[in-house]
Amino acid sequence: MNNLIILILLLMFASCGKNPTLQKEENLQSLQNLVTNCSVDRNEELKLVEISCPDGTSQVIYDGKDGTSCDVKEQALGSLITCGDSSAFIKNGNDGKDGSACSAVEDTNGSGTYIKCEDGTSGFIKNGEDGVDGKDGVDGKDGVDGKDGVDGKDGLDSVVKIIDPCGTQTTHGFDEVLIVLASGDILAHLASGSNQYLTLLQKNKSYITTDGTGCRFKIDADGNVID
Repeated sequence: MNNLIILILLLMFASCGKNPTLQKEENLQSLQNLVTNCSVDRNEELKLVEISCPDGTSQVIYDGKDGTSCDVKEQALGSLITCGDSSAFIKNGNDGKDGSACSAVEDTNGSGTYIKCEDGTSGFIKNGEDGVDGKDGVDGKDGVDGKDGVDGKDGLDSVVKIIDPCGTQTTHGFDEVLIVLASGDILAHLASGSNQYLTLLQKNKSYITTDGTGCRFKIDADGNVID
């Protein structure tokens, strides 16, 4: 209430033509003194408040009127707004035109895309160009060496045994021998100086050595060599 009284008194001072050169502090102090001594009377019948001060000034403040509430009703063509005895009608807006459909076709040379719409408008959108490759980054640090894996099992010897069919018979030192592999295959081997000859032999067949001794032998179905 004091703040309201101060505001009213400011208006009263302005209307009474007080010296505008008075300092703000002096005005506030004067107002505070007046507020302290002013009386406020409420008249319920007239719905007003009267403020009277010792300097003979007074002010009457009337109660405000209640505002009018409004009602909105939607209708076929719009909305009716009624506020007490007043009303207004707001029409609905018109629907906009339907947009036209468009199609997009990629150019045959791959340079872009054609866009054509039903309203006759069209456009061409070019594909963007690849940017320049950036510089290679700095190589990262080598990672920590992984743990050694488990040792694998030892493999089988490729050569199981060497057989000299008919025994040593040659007189010139070049004796043909048979090499039996772990796979069961049998190779005939003849060394002649710096030349080496290998021949894969088949099972269930008879052979004659080529070292000049004329040794005859047979290899049965189980890979056994029979002289």
